[in-house]
Amino acid sequence: GGGGLWSLIEARVCSATADEDFIDLVGYTDIMVIAVGITKANSGTLNLRVSTDNGANFLTTSGDYQTIPAAGNIANQTSLAIHNTAATAARTAVAMISPFDLAGTPKSVLYNVGIGVNGLITGTAALNAIRIFGSAGGNLTAGTLYVLGRN
Repeated sequence: GGGGLWSLIEARVCSATADEDFIDLVGYTDIMVIAVGITKANSGTLNLRVSTDNGANFLTTSGDYQTIPAAGNIANQTSLAIHNTAATAARTAVAMISPFDLAGTPKSVLYNVGIGVNGLITGTAALNAIRIFGSAGGNLTAGTLYVLGRN
């Protein structure tokens, strides 16, 4: 990672929105998402996607993301579940993406809360936006999302 100090980019309270998009994340070596007490209208996992065009499109193809469980057998995904409990009740999770804005290398995603695996964003383009959403559709109904960056 960048090794610098973390700074808060944005804090957002969830209230009846399906997708929480954070754009203009330019100039950060690392991005951390802290999801505190997120509830969902539908019983699905809390997921993350990224964008290379500032949120006009998000990567959604199987293989854009890969999960790496302890056994080391990679599985292709269309997003990353940063908390894997399929429930509507409040869940908390942390995910760190590094290197976020560096082109030419895949991105490591560390997210061990509730799932016990790590992941990769396989593309090598610099990233500049993220989306947090529920895998089963519906709205994120409560809780707070914090996005921090460091360079």
